[in-house]
Amino acid sequence: MRHRQKLKNDFMMIDQLTPDNIELLNKLNDHPKIANAWYFNGHIYACDIEGDRRRFDVTDNVDRLLSGVKER
Repeated sequence: MRHRQKLKNDFMMIDQLTPDNIELLNKLNDHPKIANAWYFNGHIYACDIEGDRRRFDVTDNVDRLLSGVKER
């Protein structure tokens, strides 16, 4: 137990996004129906302007998925 704190501070884990995920994240952040978008635990999430959180994949058609959301 004495070494537990030392182990916690010895490394830092960083996720690396693929170019496709970076493109999707940028597209979501620029979309008029998206309030914010983020990457967590290997997945892309976005919150639309109505407050609903959704998970997106690089193969998703963003405009079709957000067709029911009213624009700002």
